Amino acid sequence: MDLKELAANALAQNKKAALLVGAAGAALLGFGLGYKYMRKPEKAVRVGVVSQILIHPLKSGKAVPVSVAECQKMGLKSGGLEDRHWLVVTEEGNMVTARQEPRLVLVSLSCRGGHAYLNGPDMEELKFPVKHPDNPILNCRFHITVVLNAIY
Repeated sequence: MDLKELAANALAQNKKAALLVGAAGAALLGFGLGYKYMRKPEKAVRVGVVSQILIHPLKSGKAVPVSVAECQKMGLKSGGLEDRHWLVVTEEGNMVTARQEPRLVLVSLSCRGGHAYLNGPDMEELKFPVKHPDNPILNCRFHITVVLNAIY
C-alpha cells in the first residue's frame, strides 16, 4: 500500500479525526480568505502624473513625443527609436552635445525603412543606413543626465 491508501484507511477508521482535520482545514481557509478580503487596503498616495513621454533618439537632439515606451536596461524604446541611442562625435571621437553646439537641440532624428534621417532648420536632410557592415566602431567618452519632471 502506498502512503495515500494508508492515510485514507486511517481516516476511514477514525471518522472523528477525519472530521476534525476537515473542519480545521476549512476554518484555516476561512480565516485566510477573511483576512485577505476584510482587511483595509493601504491607502495609495498620488505622487505625480505622467503627462508626456519624450524620447531623445539623438543625444542633445530634438525630443520625440511617444504615447507608449518600453523600459529597457539602456533606457526607453518606442518602435525603432531608442532614447539617446545616437550620438554626434567628432573625427577624434569626442562627443558633441548642446553644451558645445546649442543648435543641436533643433536637429531631429527619425528611423524608417532601415534608414536614419537627420533634419533641422537650414540643413539638407541627411539619410544613412541604420545597419552598415563597414561602419567603424569608435571609442568615445560620454555622460548622461536624467531629468524627471512630475506634476504634483
